[in-house]
Amino acid sequence: MPVQSIISFGSGESVIEYLIKNKCKSVINFDVSDFDKKLINHNRYLYGDIFSDYVVHDIKSGHLDLPSDKYQLALVNAVIYVLNQKEAKLLINNLALAKIEYILIVHTAQLFIFNEIIKSIKNIIKKTILIRDNKKTFWGWSRYKYEIISIAKSQGYQLVKYDSPDFGNYKRGIYLFRKEM
Repeated sequence: MPVQSIISFGSGESVIEYLIKNKCKSVINFDVSDFDKKLINHNRYLYGDIFSDYVVHDIKSGHLDLPSDKYQLALVNAVIYVLNQKEAKLLINNLALAKIEYILIVHTAQLFIFNEIIKSIKNIIKKTILIRDNKKTFWGWSRYKYEIISIAKSQGYQLVKYDSPDFGNYKRGIYLFRKEM
C-alpha cells in the first residue's frame, strides 16, 4: 500500500517536500515541521494549503507531541547532523512512540574513513604550517553509517534500504528504516 501520510522534520524551505507532494499523488496528509518558527511561518505564507499542517517542534524539550498513528512515514532530511547524540535519539524515540512505521533519513554529513584521514591531514597542515585560524564555525555532527543505524535500531527500527550517492564533493547517506511490528 502506498504511503498516504508523511511528516517531515527539518523542512527548511520545504522544497523537497513540495516536490514529493507534487510527485506522489497517493500522499493525502503531508505535515512539514522544523525547529525554527520563522521558517515554518515563511513556509505557511509561501505554500498555503499545499501542506496539511505546519508544525514547530522543540527538540530541547524532549517531547515532540506527535499524535499516535497519524503518520506512516517520517522524512528526516538534512536534520540529523544538527542534533547531538541525545537529541537524535530523542527524535527517533518520539517517532517510535507515535507509531510511525517508516523513517527516511537523508544524512548530509556522512563520514567515511578515507575522507576523515584526508581531512585530518589537511587540518594538521593548516594548523601547523599555514595561518592559525581562531574563528571556527560549528557545522554540526558528522556521523558514520553505523551510528545512524544504531540510533534507529535502539528504538526498534530495522534498516530496509541504504544508498550513498555522490553529491558534488559530498557523500549522502540515505536510509530507509521500518519499525518492527
